[in-house]
Formats: sequence, structure tokens, C-alpha cells
Amino acid sequence: TIKGSLVVAPPRDRADVVSFSKRTSEFEECDSKRIGEIEPDLADRFPYGLFFPKEAHLEPRDATAALDASRREQAAARAARASSAAVAPTPRAPAAPGRRSTARPSPSSSSAAGLGVRSSGGAPTADEAAFLARVRQCESRGNYQIVSSTGRYRGAYQFSVETWRGVGGSGDPAAASPAEQDARALALLRLQGKRAWPVCSGR
Repeated sequence: TIKGSLVVAPPRDRADVVSFSKRTSEFEECDSKRIGEIEPDLADRFPYGLFFPKEAHLEPRDATAALDASRREQAAARAARASSAAVAPTPRAPAAPGRRSTARPSPSSSSAAGLGVRSSGGAPTADEAAFLARVRQCESRGNYQIVSSTGRYRGAYQFSVETWRGVGGSGDPAAASPAEQDARALALLRLQGKRAWPVCSGR
């Protein structure tokens, strides 16, 4: 079987085929013999034609049925996605790391007290400040607004909501100001020690 598309016309319409050939490309002009080689059923019936070897013939009914089936599948898929979106809210995407600098001032004892965090000794020592800076870099690359992919750990120090509330915080840790996050991280460090960040404390 020779694959491609064959365009033929009776002798009286040959001019139309010739006109069509001037508006297209990549075809082979065929005489009666060549037409018979390509399509035996048309042998000796048409003296002239155009053969397009790179084109394929489509059965209109089959093509229409396949197209309708494809459209129904796409519509069903869109409906399923819309239903899923209505049932489960889209989780908040993590902020891109590195947007904020880690070079931020540590909170003073007065700012910690104003946030309702017991300073337990006032401003952070040099060692505490250096440790918290390492934690920020390890946990979030210094991004105070970042949220983990699961949504559980939030902010520069990756507080869980439970831990955040345990040191006097309220609301979303990632929405709190850098000063508040720093102050509550200092309170957590003095309450639980470095084990509050088991992964990053060893780095």
C-alpha cells in the first residue's frame, strides 16, 4: 500500500487541479498510469492527478468520533481538577530561599520583653547570636517568610505552630516580624537548648 493523499479530477476539471497545484507544494504530478499504481481502483479513470506522499487520508467519521472522545476526556479531566481544588485548598507555596539577608540585628532585652518573651538574661550573648544565625541559615537561608513544603514548619527558624505558641507566640510564625522571630528563637534556645534544632545544631 502506498501511503499519501491523491487528488484527481475528471478531464473537464483538470484546470481546477492545475490551479490547486499552484497554491500548494510537496506533490508529485501523476498521469493515468501512475494514478493506477497508487490507487488501482482508479486505473484508467483519470488522466491527471496530484499525489502528496507526506499526507495521510482520514476517514471523516472515524476522525470526528476520535476527536469527540478526546474532548470528552479533556472535559472530564478539567472537571476532576476543579472538584479537587474546591475540596482541598491549595497549600501555601514556600517562599524562595535567600530572599532575605541573615545579617539582621539581634533583639535587645527591651524588645524581647515587649513581645512577651522572658529574656532570661537579656540580649543574646555572642555565642547565642552566632548559633541563631547558623540556625537561620541552615533552616531557611535567612528567609523569615519561608514555609516548608508540608506547611508544618514556618519562618526563619522553622517553628511549628505548637512550639511557637509554647514560647508565647500567636498567629503564623512566618507572618511575624523578624524581631519577634529572633526573640522567640532566643527564648526557645534558653528553654530547650540547642536540641530545639536537632539537625541544624550540629552544623
